[in-house]
Amino acid sequence: MQVTVKLKNAHALDQTRSSAQSELQTIVASFGGTAKPLHPGTQDVNLRTYYVVEAPDQQSANRLIEALAKSPVVDGAYVKPADAMP
Repeated sequence: MQVTVKLKNAHALDQTRSSAQSELQTIVASFGGTAKPLHPGTQDVNLRTYYVVEAPDQQSANRLIEALAKSPVVDGAYVKPADAMP
């Protein structure tokens, strides 16, 4: 189950990005996971704010989302909907 996380845009800038990433990784690590950039290597400041975390199940994903919602660096987090045929 994939959780998509968006950091606040102000934290996409180089000077604040590392501290925001550190806080994000700390929260995610407390749930046994790792946050990875959704768009690795991009220079686009908007795309830099998106991360993805693998959660083992819906309950774990919901607990992670609740914890992320309390962080001042996180703009939002949600479970990626399942892929479906058109």
